Amino acid sequence: MVVTEYERCVCFEDGLKDNLRVLIAPQRERDFAALVDKAKITVEVKRIERQNRERGRNKRDSEPLSSI
Repeated sequence: MVVTEYERCVCFEDGLKDNLRVLIAPQRERDFAALVDKAKITVEVKRIERQNRERGRNKRDSEPLSSI
């Protein structure tokens, strides 16, 4: 079975979770290594965003009422 670079990319995109696929698929990347790198970067950015949101939420929860 011969799989083209395009087919590898499509298969990879199809396996992504929806919240990642909507960010990656519109870029129409057809170089598999570049596609995987972009997916890794996107996952890391989303992880950092989630941490920042949680950190902000925890900071608000720990502030004394007099400072609000």
